[in-house]
Amino acid sequence: MSAPVPTSVSAPVKGHVITANDLKGGGVVYQTHDDCWTPLLARAEVLTENGPLDVGLTRAQAAEDDQQVIGPYAIVVIVTEDDIRPQRYRERLRASGPSTHPEFSIDQDQLPHQAVLSR
Repeated sequence: MSAPVPTSVSAPVKGHVITANDLKGGGVVYQTHDDCWTPLLARAEVLTENGPLDVGLTRAQAAEDDQQVIGPYAIVVIVTEDDIRPQRYRERLRASGPSTHPEFSIDQDQLPHQAVLSR
């Protein structure tokens, strides 16, 4: 596990989040500190050291073996006072939904704050 990211961040902090796709619904999910998966990037566990990143990936692999998620991997995120934002455009696109039409996009602020898909 990693130390929690401080809620008051003066300068942006770079870290990692484990992401995958939910095996049942196919949606993008993020690993939480308690080994659950959520569609809310804001609820994801941010890993800031290599040791915890390796542990997080091992936990994600176990979730894939248990057929909860498919294809887990780590993404680089930038943590600010306001949010957690993927560094790469590809991951920002995954977090916000398909780019084919605005009606299909995912508004992270509109998802239930307590959304957790599986354990």
